[in-house]
Amino acid sequence: MLVPFALADEYTLTTSGGGPNGYDKTSKTTTQQGTEIHTNIECSDPGYESCPKVFEPNPGKGIPGNAQQICVDYAEGQINNGVAAGSTTMLIGGVTYYLVWSSNSSGDSSIQITD
Repeated sequence: MLVPFALADEYTLTTSGGGPNGYDKTSKTTTQQGTEIHTNIECSDPGYESCPKVFEPNPGKGIPGNAQQICVDYAEGQINNGVAAGSTTMLIGGVTYYLVWSSNSSGDSSIQITD
């Protein structure tokens, strides 16, 4: 799911097929396109690794770790309360972030943040 905003930093957390003890595969990548920083975290398959929620490889660039954590916590709270998909804006530290999430009955989810 993509949010149609031009020239925005982006953070995406995608989980699929995790087990009761965590995930087998976890990956964290960051790419830069011009001045935009794109952070992608993917966790899949049953295993024993926790899925990282925050990834800030270059402090001061991209979406800050504290904003990632606040937005992910909000989206996961909504999912846990039965709101399987939705979107909202959040004002954190004077910056507006656009948050979109979706999940399914298998527990797979996608959370995307743009600024």
